[in-house]
Amino acid sequence: MTPRRRGDVDQRGRHALSLRRRLLFAALATLALFAALEGALRVAGVEPAPSRTTTWFADHILRLPFVNLHDEEGRSWVSAGQPHHFRPFAPDAATDTFRVAVFGGSAAQGYGVLPPGAFPHRTEQLLQAASPDREVRVVNFGAIAWSSQQIAWAVPYALEIGRWDLLVVYSGHNELLELASWKDYMTAGQHRRYTRALLLAQRLSGLRLYALLQRGLSSDAPPEQVEEASTVPPEERARLGRLERRYAARTWSHNIGRVVDAARDEGVPVIVMNPAPNDLHDPQYYPWPGEDGERFEQLLQDTTQGGDAGAEAARAALAMHPKDPRALYAMAQWATDDGPPEAKLDYYVQARRHAEYPNRVMPEVSDAIRAFGRRSGVIATVDVEARFRAESPTGTLEYGPVYDHCHLSSPANWRVAAWLAEAIVAEGLLPAPDGWTFEDVAAEGIERYEALRAPDPRIHEWAFIDWKDGLPEYVADAAGQLRAELERLEAAIEAPDASAEAWLWAGNGRFLGYDVGGALDAWERAAELDPTLCVAVANRARGLRWVGDREAALEVARQAFRCDPGDAGVAAEVALLERLTK
Repeated sequence: MTPRRRGDVDQRGRHALSLRRRLLFAALATLALFAALEGALRVAGVEPAPSRTTTWFADHILRLPFVNLHDEEGRSWVSAGQPHHFRPFAPDAATDTFRVAVFGGSAAQGYGVLPPGAFPHRTEQLLQAASPDREVRVVNFGAIAWSSQQIAWAVPYALEIGRWDLLVVYSGHNELLELASWKDYMTAGQHRRYTRALLLAQRLSGLRLYALLQRGLSSDAPPEQVEEASTVPPEERARLGRLERRYAARTWSHNIGRVVDAARDEGVPVIVMNPAPNDLHDPQYYPWPGEDGERFEQLLQDTTQGGDAGAEAARAALAMHPKDPRALYAMAQWATDDGPPEAKLDYYVQARRHAEYPNRVMPEVSDAIRAFGRRSGVIATVDVEARFRAESPTGTLEYGPVYDHCHLSSPANWRVAAWLAEAIVAEGLLPAPDGWTFEDVAAEGIERYEALRAPDPRIHEWAFIDWKDGLPEYVADAAGQLRAELERLEAAIEAPDASAEAWLWAGNGRFLGYDVGGALDAWERAAELDPTLCVAVANRARGLRWVGDREAALEVARQAFRCDPGDAGVAAEVALLERLTK
């Protein structure tokens, strides 16, 4: 073998060093080129990648317009272009108006109680009572199944509608709905790759180069129809794990970060709210395959037995699958009352964390929301979950404040409104109440609600709740129930001898359906048929004010006061309008 000479070794070493230098130089040159291109694109005004607008729910593939602008009989007002249910409102806020925009999913929208019973409108009532020298308008942009993705899309359009003094976000329940739905059509491996791709897209979305490539490679093809895709057997689907929970928290922070930045650019402060889940709501799950799955199912059935046998079955199920939400839920059910409350609560939280169809806020998302209070542009965080837990003897959130999995009951909406109003006042945006507290007035509102046994006909109180066997029945629990009721109200006035009450309720329904002119006519017709039906006149006055016609509203409000001088709400409406029209 020929001996290696020293010169050969030195030459090879210099060659290797030279190669590393060339590779390093090439990498640095490439980075410099990318940086130069990114800077040039920024100078040229190229925007970063837009928010994603395709979601798991076909009706929420967002398309313009965000809202519709109307101009009828000299009145300008706004109606929903997306699946919102906010009341019609004037687009241009007067200087003596404090306007708040609330964004979120169905828990903010008021699913079940409708917008008049939801916390945004209750907040308006509380703040209006504390600020009698100006008009307070809280516009509820909440929509069923909306997550932070849709909110990030919508907020820039909302900021174009006149001036806003505050933006509120009550969101977090729906961050995993899209991923959970795609599990039906993807294997576990496909779903993990899809989730990682979404996370990578979030990281790159701020780069103009990425935005340029995305626009060049994207197509205008319609979204895939999931009805045409083949489903994956439930036992083979991806289970909710750390990757998806990280996706939920990062996605919320990413999208709401965009919201805060857009609002800050317009000088609008933001309050974020951590929503409340229901710990007792049964978690969704996927079955386990084979004999192992059969054994597990039997153990779950055995947990329903009384005594030690049920508790032992729960422990055995948890030992088989420590992250199965049903096993964790069973352990929470069997946790002894004399044990530490935090142990029972921890099982409930873990069951929620591992639920396979998460329609409640994940603990990781709640942590992200709480941390958002430190972000520039966010002036306060209202932790609704923590407030309700502090009032529970065990710290557990049950069916009192949250009547199903995530939607607030009517009393709970009053409580949340009081906490939000407190935060607004604490930040100096409006003056504090004089001689009373928001909690006191909220308690009075809850008492009035609990005393009701029929729907309230006042347009600002009509929450559409009906009663069956003495218990409240939330209208939105059945699909199409609201539309059917509105159609029923219209049918009731088709008869030649339709009563004044029928015209009153038809006016309420029309206003909710954005037929402002029809609503005003219906209320006027009700008052003509029965001059003692003062609520019809009061509703007409309030509707006129909401669409910005203050002069006409004042005239009608004075008519309502003459009709019923003892109505304190009408007296307050007259006083407000007199101040606003000076």
